[in-house]
Amino acid sequence: NAASARTNLGISATSLYNGTLTSGSITFNYGSYNFYIIIGKPNSSASRVSLVVPKILLTTSATAYQIADESNYKSFNLSYSGSTVTLKMGNGNGQINRVFGVN
Repeated sequence: NAASARTNLGISATSLYNGTLTSGSITFNYGSYNFYIIIGKPNSSASRVSLVVPKILLTTSATAYQIADESNYKSFNLSYSGSTVTLKMGNGNGQINRVFGVN
């Protein structure tokens, strides 16, 4: 099964955020993850969208990202400092619902 395959390959996902973030910011552990999966909705009634961000793309400067569909978008910035990553919400009407760290 999929869970056993991930275990055998040494791949694990850790939940870093679970909620409904529409404004403001969150911080989560920078950790030893190779990449982050960010899941959200470009609009509260839109389908879910996922975005994979490799750890190497995170910098100490805020870098802009967005989740979007054909009609809606939500932008956000990612940056890190020390042992934490900050996700700061930007323009648009969507939301971030989950963040996972994957090693």
